Amino acid sequence: MDFFSTGIQQIGRRFRRRRLRRLISSERRRLARSETDLGRAAWPDVADACAADPEISATVARLRDLDREIAALASGAQALTIQAAVASAADAQVQERVLEALGDAHSERSSIRVQENRLRTETDSIPVDALVVQGETPLRTLHSRRQEIERRVESIHEERRQASAVADEKRAETRGKLEPVQRDLARIEAARNQPLRELGRFLATRPDLVPASAARALATVHAHRQRITSHTEREEALLRLSRAADQQSERLTIFVLTTFAALAALALLVTFRAPPRRDWLPNDTQLIASANLQKLLTIGASSSTSPWNGVWRSGLKPLSELPVFAESIGDVRRLTRATGVEQDGAVVDYLLIETDAPAGVVTSQLTQRHGFGQRYDSVHLGGLPIYERSTQLACAQIGPQTLTFGNSAAVSKLIRVRLGLELDLKIDEAFFGHYRQLERSSGFSLVTGRPADLVGTAGDPAFSPELTGACQLLGVAAYPGDLVTLVVLARAENPERAARLAVLFANAVPRFLRLEDNTAFDGTPQIQQNENEVECRVRLPEPVARTMLERLASARLAPR
Repeated sequence: MDFFSTGIQQIGRRFRRRRLRRLISSERRRLARSETDLGRAAWPDVADACAADPEISATVARLRDLDREIAALASGAQALTIQAAVASAADAQVQERVLEALGDAHSERSSIRVQENRLRTETDSIPVDALVVQGETPLRTLHSRRQEIERRVESIHEERRQASAVADEKRAETRGKLEPVQRDLARIEAARNQPLRELGRFLATRPDLVPASAARALATVHAHRQRITSHTEREEALLRLSRAADQQSERLTIFVLTTFAALAALALLVTFRAPPRRDWLPNDTQLIASANLQKLLTIGASSSTSPWNGVWRSGLKPLSELPVFAESIGDVRRLTRATGVEQDGAVVDYLLIETDAPAGVVTSQLTQRHGFGQRYDSVHLGGLPIYERSTQLACAQIGPQTLTFGNSAAVSKLIRVRLGLELDLKIDEAFFGHYRQLERSSGFSLVTGRPADLVGTAGDPAFSPELTGACQLLGVAAYPGDLVTLVVLARAENPERAARLAVLFANAVPRFLRLEDNTAFDGTPQIQQNENEVECRVRLPEPVARTMLERLASARLAPR
């Protein structure tokens, strides 16, 4: 394996030489800037001394020409700036005079208002004839004076507008003249950089000419030059070692490493290839209920008269436990409630929140405002933080805009599922894909792998036993509208049983859904069968929809 060690050394030298070349290039750019800074710092003091040196005299002459151009342009720019200042001062005087006149007018109006109020209170006790003076009443006289003041105020405002327009015109004219001067100044200043760098390069070789004010700039130039020399010597030494080594060893080593990397990538792909995760829920999940709170908010579900109010209240109940969302429910896009059944038969609730804002913003508020502590567990939680206020209230971020909350055990389990430390949910791919399409645009949806155990709050079956006993998987989605559209998706054991289930749907939809009678829905049910899946779509009027949605929102799994 001597060739392998030689090849590794060669590859290391190659990378070190590449790094040194990058460092040399960077240092050369810094050296150019430091030489320019040295020339700029020393130029006023060394102009006369360098003018006599034939090596740098042309550069000195070029710099003097550029300085004269800059001085000429700077004087013109200064004159324009003074004009702009004079115009601004004149405008300020006009504005001050206008404000003073407006203040006087306001005082006169206040005085007239006081006199009018006094005259109105005295009118009841003074005869009308006594109020007439030369054909006019005192109130009418005051009214005329007030109108005169209003006309004067209007003329003052007009004067102010005219003065502002004149000042704006002068400022615009000055800016128009100043902009080309500033562009020329910037162009000439940029043109000075090259001769200043040449001057700085010359002064670096003649430290006796450098004034004390530029000593630091001179030291910076020498430091950059020393680093460039050091890097260059190291690169040349590595190049000599590379040329003296066996080139075939490097090629063989690259071939071996490339082959190993390709095989390792294929092995990882085969070993860790897994189906996409479903909401990051554990594999013991038997029921998923999802409410689109933003859509419900737009259709007025928060109103007690809405048929969706039961779904809305069911979604708000768990959110009220988390103080962040108790204050701003509008930030929540979707709430997902899942029920899992562990091996010992215990029922566990998992809660997922999808937010519009990044999840990190929410978790930061928990620690800053609501007294949650942050805990890391690299052994059991893979280093992801969990935020806890008690064992019964914890929260964690498991996606860019996804949070989970509940008791510490449930939150910890969801973190482990998210990291792949525990098995995630597995549902039939075709059925779950169809259900996902229904869920995206629905206001509320529900899916379960134990239809026969689905019950309401009072313990009564959510659907007819004929329906739940005939299917293996059952999904329901409700859509808002003038009439609530309800879609029931059922998966039977085989296509033959699915066909019988479709016939039963066509003949007994009200009984399957536990509705009052055959008139409990609008129109004819739409039924489709695809192999062993059956989809039934009905439209429910408001009273029936309210009862049905409340039953769906409170659905849970009965313990076995």
